[in-house]
Amino acid sequence: MKINDLRDLSSYKQIFYMFFIYFWLFGVVSLIIGAGCTTLELT
Repeated sequence: MKINDLRDLSSYKQIFYMFFIYFWLFGVVSLIIGAGCTTLELT
């Protein structure tokens, strides 16, 4: 039972890390696009 619980916990942690990485990448990409749009508007 303990091994099964640990496996479930690690899978949940893996899903959480994947979601966090995707969210961080989305934030970085949106920041780059926003910076590009502002620089295009300024010039």
